[in-house]
Amino acid sequence: MTTSLGQLWRRRDAVVEHAGLALAGVRAGGPFHARLADALDRAARLETGVAVLLVGVRADDALVRRVTACTRASDTAAALGDDLLAVLVEPVSRPGDAERVAARVVELLDAAPAGLAHAGPEEIDAAELLRHAGLALDHAQRERRGGLVAFDPALLDAVAERAQLAADLPGALARGELSVEYQPVCRLATGRPVALEALARWTHPEHGPIAPATFVPLAEEDGSIASLGRWVLREACAAVGTWRAAAPGLTVSVNVSAQQLHDDAFPRHVLWALRDARLPGAALTLELGEAALQADQATVRHRLRRLERLGVAIALDTSGPASGARLLAADLPIEVLKLDGTPVNARELAGGAIVAKRIESADQLAWLRELGCELGQGFQLGPPVGPEAVPAVLA
Repeated sequence: MTTSLGQLWRRRDAVVEHAGLALAGVRAGGPFHARLADALDRAARLETGVAVLLVGVRADDALVRRVTACTRASDTAAALGDDLLAVLVEPVSRPGDAERVAARVVELLDAAPAGLAHAGPEEIDAAELLRHAGLALDHAQRERRGGLVAFDPALLDAVAERAQLAADLPGALARGELSVEYQPVCRLATGRPVALEALARWTHPEHGPIAPATFVPLAEEDGSIASLGRWVLREACAAVGTWRAAAPGLTVSVNVSAQQLHDDAFPRHVLWALRDARLPGAALTLELGEAALQADQATVRHRLRRLERLGVAIALDTSGPASGARLLAADLPIEVLKLDGTPVNARELAGGAIVAKRIESADQLAWLRELGCELGQGFQLGPPVGPEAVPAVLA
């Protein structure tokens, strides 16, 4: 059941409030807020502009001094709580003034996520300007994973849509909106599938297909990722249990979130899914992102060893060979690395137990074959398909 328009806008306003104002020192009456209000009054009298830059970074007095040194004498830097830096850019007399200041600050802070908002020609108060900068910062943190984002009114609509999706996601499974698609993992020498990766899909009744990059973070935020992951696990095991009759040795890979890995009950859920589908542990690969392995290494090792005892394989979907090597050096029971099939990873792709991902062209596939890479997946080898199309893929 979808929410009313009024509810969506109230939820949007709550998100904007969280992004811009629910931070120490930003509330009305705080010192930075008062200084910003004075700057807006001056700008109105002198017909100049004002901008606010918010940076998501651990802020202390030393950092404020460093930032002050790289901005103009008329600008003001302040720490707003432990994890937020603010820069008041005034005056903004010429186009690009604020952007130049913001670029210097973001470069100094190693491309930390940052949001920039201008006081435009229309009347705006300090609280609204801070909300706009906070919303831009929120977008930089969620969508860009760093760097500078300038406020755009379209962000308000994006917040409203995100609020609706967040409200609708918990009931999506009961309404039959979720499904699982399967992408083949192929032996590159022959092009034959040897495994499948199970991928959750959400078709929203109003917005149509929602990208996993959008709904998975929402599920992680509201805690529903655990139930979603269990459902995908059961569906995938049951389906592969059926397909193995025609394709002996077929295995399936299922993505596991950090919340699932650190749930004490997760190994039991894996065991039950395997038993219900009459699958051996070797038929299942649990695929982890690097974020799932960032906790205390002794704890992570213990949890992975419990899963390893079930006979399942552990795969790491890694951003590159350096981070993959670091995690392997931690003596974690990881059997498979998944790497982008690009020249950057050429040396590692020629090794064993490597899956090259995102193979999108014939030239890329030919290069990987010449390199000696054994396994891979991507649209060049086969797109994700619904369960009804899998038998044809395996034939």
